[in-house]
Amino acid sequence: MFRNALTILSLLTLGSTASFAAILLEIDISDPSAVTFTATSNNASSDSSLNASSNGFTIEGFFLSNPTVDYIDGNVTGTLSPVTGTTQTYAIAGTFDYLSGTETFGPGNDLNVTANGNAGSNSQVFSTSSTAFTGTAVMDLSSYVANLPLAGASGSIYPGYSLGPAVIGEWSVVPEPSTYALGAGMLALCALALRQRLRA
Repeated sequence: MFRNALTILSLLTLGSTASFAAILLEIDISDPSAVTFTATSNNASSDSSLNASSNGFTIEGFFLSNPTVDYIDGNVTGTLSPVTGTTQTYAIAGTFDYLSGTETFGPGNDLNVTANGNAGSNSQVFSTSSTAFTGTAVMDLSSYVANLPLAGASGSIYPGYSLGPAVIGEWSVVPEPSTYALGAGMLALCALALRQRLRA
């Protein structure tokens, strides 16, 4: 039983730490009318410099299936912006198919987020030597509940919306409280098994 408990603990630890790129945005979907995108303190995984207003960044594979409306306008609020470069915050979102290479908004499961207008500096800079994003963005995605990702989902973040740029990091849907409770329960079981083994 002790060996089984250690195996389970090892798998849980491995599953929680395996990643190809740093998580830059943690996404809370618990309230579809206020889906929250929160920046982490992680650096970008590659360097990039694009225009925040016309390019923004792409959250690849965010939606489970293509939403029926392809352009989400006027419902992105908050303070999310790149740490380096622009003085603008991201304020507009649209859907499209990143892999198609069409570079036009339309039905798709990828979400592109851009700044609005040309006020101030609009050059967004991502660097492996500095934190990628700061702040939070809130979107009303209540019309797309059936399309929202599941807890624990993750994927790549690209600068801009055209094929070519390297991945700058990853996004991850923050697990629901029940997921944390399950993890804590599993750790408690492992600790109990270890304690019983040491007593024997």
